[in-house]
Amino acid sequence: MNRVGIAVDLSHVGPKTTDDTIEFSKDPVVFSHVLPAELKEHPRNKQTRQLKAVADSGGLVSVTMFPPFLPKGSESTVDDYAEIIEWMVNLCGEDQVGFGTDSIQGFESDPAWFQWAVRDKGLWRPLAQWGKIENPKGFERIEQTPNLTAALQRRRWPAARVEKVMGLNWVSYSRAYGTSEAAVNDANKDRNSKKHGAMTCEAALDFFRDEPDQGSYSPSLCSWPGWGAKNG
Repeated sequence: MNRVGIAVDLSHVGPKTTDDTIEFSKDPVVFSHVLPAELKEHPRNKQTRQLKAVADSGGLVSVTMFPPFLPKGSESTVDDYAEIIEWMVNLCGEDQVGFGTDSIQGFESDPAWFQWAVRDKGLWRPLAQWGKIENPKGFERIEQTPNLTAALQRRRWPAARVEKVMGLNWVSYSRAYGTSEAAVNDANKDRNSKKHGAMTCEAALDFFRDEPDQGSYSPSLCSWPGWGAKNG
């Protein structure tokens, strides 16, 4: 992943994998949507030392607003969310923090999709029971993102800090560690399969759908009801 410029996102992995990957990844890793266990103890929330380790190595920590992980749960407001982002900035520095909503907008009223999302590979054992899920008041939908900007401004943040957290830090990380054309070309040259040759990202899903014996495709990827209708 380092070699071809794919960001290593540790948001969904356990504590051991988190620690090991931070240590061994050549490039800085990211938490694309996490919250601190120091503010609410939850298996999915990250320890303060892990958040600091990612930031200190030049990685990026993006704060989620997924209600089960928030200290106030579904009673949270956009100002509560902004307060947690500020906590993260105080810990990690304003150059290493972003926001990552983990929004499921468009699927929240689809019980079949939600059941698929919370099961192992979409089909098997339930992985979690989240309970009530209502996004922070004032930021229930993605089009209300300007309300988060306003909430950060109410905390008397300078404009430059707001701009960094609202997107510029992600741009900076992507430019520094993202995939370059040269990296893609190098990866394609290294491929062992003469049959298929170079592969674009766009072709990957079709490839593994057609040839599940390659070992990287699970049929459950497209198993939830409505996949075909929503994705062609």
